[in-house]
Amino acid sequence: HDIRPMLQRVRDTTGRTVNLIHRLDRGASGCLLLSFAEGADGPDGCRVTRTLIESMQSPEATKTYVALVDGDGKWNGIDYLSKGWFTFSNPVKDEWGKAREEAVTELLVVA
Repeated sequence: HDIRPMLQRVRDTTGRTVNLIHRLDRGASGCLLLSFAEGADGPDGCRVTRTLIESMQSPEATKTYVALVDGDGKWNGIDYLSKGWFTFSNPVKDEWGKAREEAVTELLVVA
């Protein structure tokens, strides 16, 4: 088990400087978007990195993720496999439990 931070592991493995663009959620670390830092254009860093970060932070950004999980598509007595597309709405909360912003997820269980 490697306890080094992911950016350091990627840097050590590739020999290239890596920038973090986006992570799925504060509580999740399984989905990371990284960029290589080559082509830096001044003290602000790589133009591509800056553009990607700005795009991911934009309120107009639509983020689409695919999660591969094991199971039969049933949870709490509901068969989500036969349900089709549905919306799950749950606010993002701060460390005191106060809602910070709305988070809406559209889901489709496919198999």
